[in-house]
Amino acid sequence: MASLKPRLVRESRGVSDILPIAFMFLIVVFAGVLLHSYRFGAINSAVNRQMQLKAEYLYRTLETSQVENYSLSYLGAVAENVVGISPQIVPGDYLRERLDILLA
Repeated sequence: MASLKPRLVRESRGVSDILPIAFMFLIVVFAGVLLHSYRFGAINSAVNRQMQLKAEYLYRTLETSQVENYSLSYLGAVAENVVGISPQIVPGDYLRERLDILLA
């Protein structure tokens, strides 16, 4: 059987056949790099808002939670230890240990 394509067409590949494929490959690589660079960059206002929410959450956690076995909030206990009230309700070492556990 005779082939449908002549032998001259099948064996003659030139620069004009390879260049479009090479340019398409470069465009795909460049587009991928651009997409990844824009995808991983965060908007500054979003980062600031996220940090603000984390700080508010941390403050509310310390404000509303009470030290175990004491009827005093963590912020109140820290304030007592910082100011140096002589009869401290919560010992400083115990408070540091509980804060490490709470914030971990």
